[in-house]
Amino acid sequence: MGKGIVKHGFKSGVLPVAREIFKKPIKPVKLNPSIPQGYAPNIQHPKGSTRDPILPKPFPVSERIAKTAPKPSKTYSKAELEQLPEDQRYKILRSELRRQYLVGSLKFEEQRLAKEKVQAEQQSAREEEEAAKLQNMNYETETTRLTLPTIESFLRGRIMRDRTPEEQKALELKRKSNRVTQELKVKENKAVKLLDLYYESENFIIEEDELAKSIDKAFDYSDDYYATAVNDVKAKLHNFADYEQEYLENVNNQFNYVMFGSNQDSKPGIYEIEDNISGEFAKLQFEAEKKSNEKLAQEKNEIRESLLQQKDSQESSTSA
Repeated sequence: MGKGIVKHGFKSGVLPVAREIFKKPIKPVKLNPSIPQGYAPNIQHPKGSTRDPILPKPFPVSERIAKTAPKPSKTYSKAELEQLPEDQRYKILRSELRRQYLVGSLKFEEQRLAKEKVQAEQQSAREEEEAAKLQNMNYETETTRLTLPTIESFLRGRIMRDRTPEEQKALELKRKSNRVTQELKVKENKAVKLLDLYYESENFIIEEDELAKSIDKAFDYSDDYYATAVNDVKAKLHNFADYEQEYLENVNNQFNYVMFGSNQDSKPGIYEIEDNISGEFAKLQFEAEKKSNEKLAQEKNEIRESLLQQKDSQESSTSA
């Protein structure tokens, strides 16, 4: 690490600032009228100086190219180049190649500067527009200043106004709707829990014999118990297809529970019971049977017509 890296935060390999290719302006320089420059009208300027700042003379790219990469005084044709010695021929070609590269780089830099200038002007215009919008937002007219209520005027009277009869009625209806919806959800949850409790009651122990059997089964550590458990695991591993089918059936039951309101044990859920009580299920069943009968009758008529057509065609063929 070198000695001069302290000012760079002890970082080596810091590149120098890129120098400007055009040290002189390529276009005429214009003074910014918003920035005061020069001497005031009542101030005498010193001798040997000018009253207005001296602007640098522009050095266009075309003049720079004509000065730094002028065209050769003599141009050679292809036939003349072939007659020249090899060293001289390659020297002429290399000079022309360097001239082309230099001209291209200067023109590219000119285009880049023009593009940066346009982008800077657009950015400046956007900033001015945003500043103008912000100023218009914060602008306060004399009428606004005189008529805008103050904090004291707010504190003297009421801060909030009374609701209109229409607003009060709409608010009451909304509150009533929310209350009824919440009560319906609570009742529905209670009904679902009660139905699950009813289904779970099938496994409840209500007799002493069942209790004794359950206790014996829970504390049964005999060899037969372990052998049965091992055989069960072996059977599941051996008959993986059956186990997979059982898993798919459980997934199907869960799907039915979510979609149709059935219980997870394929028992009727709360929604099925509601449909049966309200008669919606019977109505759907009646409509399905009606459509099925209509479709069956239509198919019978089509079959009868096709048979009659075949019979007529056979009779016509025999008569001919």
